[in-house]
Amino acid sequence: MKCSQPRQIFGAMKFNIAWQKYLKSWYNFNFLGSFHLYKAKKVPMRSKLDKWIYLVPTFITVLIIDLGTKFWVSKSFRLGDSRPILEGFFHLTLVHNKGAAFGMGNTMSKPFFVTVSFAALAYLVFLYYKLDDDHKYSIWGVGLIMAGALGNLIDRIRLGYVVDFLDVFIKQYHWPAFNVADAAITVGAVLFGIDLIWKNKEHAKS
Repeated sequence: MKCSQPRQIFGAMKFNIAWQKYLKSWYNFNFLGSFHLYKAKKVPMRSKLDKWIYLVPTFITVLIIDLGTKFWVSKSFRLGDSRPILEGFFHLTLVHNKGAAFGMGNTMSKPFFVTVSFAALAYLVFLYYKLDDDHKYSIWGVGLIMAGALGNLIDRIRLGYVVDFLDVFIKQYHWPAFNVADAAITVGAVLFGIDLIWKNKEHAKS
């Protein structure tokens, strides 16, 4: 009788360890912050490296184009100047935007936008790290969003505003002026959304 109690305790400990390992193997964090119970895949080291290799050229290319076009427009235009590219539809118009993308949130202060931008970039880096290799659209999408966010953040720190110059309109109806960084963020968000819908459909089928 005395001997059976240690056996029961030892058996309970073994069961507890096995259960924890089981739960750990089935627990994975989804890229939108929700939790799914599916078996976590072990991503090879080479695959993880490839993911970051995809990011670097995309990130650098978008950043160079964004900062280069902003620099050119700022040197070539005076504030408010507009030059037609497609008459009556698309002009280059220099605008200093103290708000968020597409001119939203103009009443917010510079420290607020800088803080939010740093927090968003930190989260995007974490998100990119957590993405599985098979989330191709999300990998490209998050890379574009990061490049665009950094491009606008550099403007805010250096100038106190963001340089916008892409002016699309029909007659008197103007879309808020934007830049290459805003376009990259928008395309990245669309790719991310496509991947989300696609993966959710695959998950529902399985």
